[in-house]
Amino acid sequence: MLFNSPLPIRRLQVIFRTTFVSVDSYPATPDASTSALEQAAYAAPLILLAQTRQADRDKAHSDADARHREDLAKASEERQLIAANQTELLLGLLQQNTQLTELTKQMSEHIEALTLEWNKKLTKPGTGTQV
Repeated sequence: MLFNSPLPIRRLQVIFRTTFVSVDSYPATPDASTSALEQAAYAAPLILLAQTRQADRDKAHSDADARHREDLAKASEERQLIAANQTELLLGLLQQNTQLTELTKQMSEHIEALTLEWNKKLTKPGTGTQV
């Protein structure tokens, strides 16, 4: 009970000198409280160092995560621009295809009309045979 007191050991010598024996300031056998104090004295700086390193790792991780999210956002914007350009090109190609299809239809109709006209000129009227 004597070593669990918050008073320093030298102070205990003065208090107990008149009524009791003097307490040695460095006991021969360390009890649990002095061992715990020594462990705490060694552990405290290590704990602070570990906390600082963990905080640095956490900051580096969050910075890397932020850069990654920015890169993803930039890549997404680029993909959207590429998709918009490709959509515009595709619409242009579809319009050209429509124009070519209409032109092909007109040419087919014109060829059919010319074929019928030539067929009429080359066959005898009323007989259906060629001249």
